[in-house]
Amino acid sequence: MEKFNINKIMSQYGLQEQEVANLLWPMVKYPELGFKRVLRGETYLDSAQICALANYLQVPVSELFTVEDTDWHAISKDKRTIFTKGDYKVIIGRDLFSISIWHKNDNFFNSAASVGFMEISQFLKRIDDIIKDHECELLNK
Repeated sequence: MEKFNINKIMSQYGLQEQEVANLLWPMVKYPELGFKRVLRGETYLDSAQICALANYLQVPVSELFTVEDTDWHAISKDKRTIFTKGDYKVIIGRDLFSISIWHKNDNFFNSAASVGFMEISQFLKRIDDIIKDHECELLNK
């Protein structure tokens, strides 16, 4: 049986607690209280809430059960495409030309490049190479 890990999902997709709480409990006066119980493991999301979360993220429900830190995950937010993997986040601007790469709260790479004509696999390989270089720099400091 696949395990559903809401904390990993929130981290991978860059979600905020209040954002998810409001989505999963839209008719409740204090949705964050119910969501905090889920985060503490005191209760679980029901199938309708899991489906609502998948729909919000525009991914199949099955993807929520297979979130790994080693995989890239993409969402569209504010007309931007955001890829996440572990502590890394790649934001592609609305124009498909501006790229910024973040490690936790550190924006360590910005570029203007045409990604609109690039295959996703090539793009993600290039991003992985940039991240490897960044990790090497961090180790050498």
